[in-house]
Amino acid sequence: MKILVCDDERHIVRLLQLNLERQGYEVVCAYDGAEAIRNLESQDFDAAVIDLVMPIHDGVEVLQWVRENRPNLRIAILSEQADKMRVREDLPHHPDIWVTKENDLWSWLKEWL
Repeated sequence: MKILVCDDERHIVRLLQLNLERQGYEVVCAYDGAEAIRNLESQDFDAAVIDLVMPIHDGVEVLQWVRENRPNLRIAILSEQADKMRVREDLPHHPDIWVTKENDLWSWLKEWL
């Protein structure tokens, strides 16, 4: 299974990458929304973990691109609790799962995948 992980906080990307690779997943990392979209355009993925607030293109823009171009791709959106509550109802497209960074990222990811 190939997973795209995108967050502008490099330590979050690294944490997810290490845990996923230990479990046998192939991981591609991106650090802003533009890089995420470039990867999504050029490679096939089984799932993506995308931060909500990032430079260039935010998670909402990446999610919109995915729903329009790769509608079957499973998407998890990472957010701070306040971000999640602010935008959740206003989105034209929705992720498969919302995850706050305050949670244990690894435990929810294992269940979701």
